[in-house]
Amino acid sequence: MKLMNLLKEEQDVNVDNPLNGMSNGQARNFIHRKLNTQSVSTKLYSDESWQPIQSWFKQLHDLKIDFGITKSEYRRENGIPTAKIWAIEIYYRSAAKIHTLYGRIVAAGAGSVENPLEKYDVVFSLS
Repeated sequence: MKLMNLLKEEQDVNVDNPLNGMSNGQARNFIHRKLNTQSVSTKLYSDESWQPIQSWFKQLHDLKIDFGITKSEYRRENGIPTAKIWAIEIYYRSAAKIHTLYGRIVAAGAGSVENPLEKYDVVFSLS
């Protein structure tokens, strides 16, 4: 179910959302800049709690950007998890219209053959 269905009226989008009034391109650039997604994407991580992704979600919350996780799943090869993927939706308004950005975060395994997710890299894309 799309989270947009939960936003019954334009007033349900946070008035303090810094994306309000921006174009889609401006909103995407703002998010990538504030979350420093380029820097995070150049490192390997080895935690079990998906620290960079949790940090991004906290930053979105702290910035008062309306968002929701619409899907979270593991990609498997031969029964072994090789990546974890999150789908998110980000909402903001411009004039009298509610806009939605669709995000995809992929934590791809960079570990051993036996345990691909013992290390991972991260990519965050928005459209």
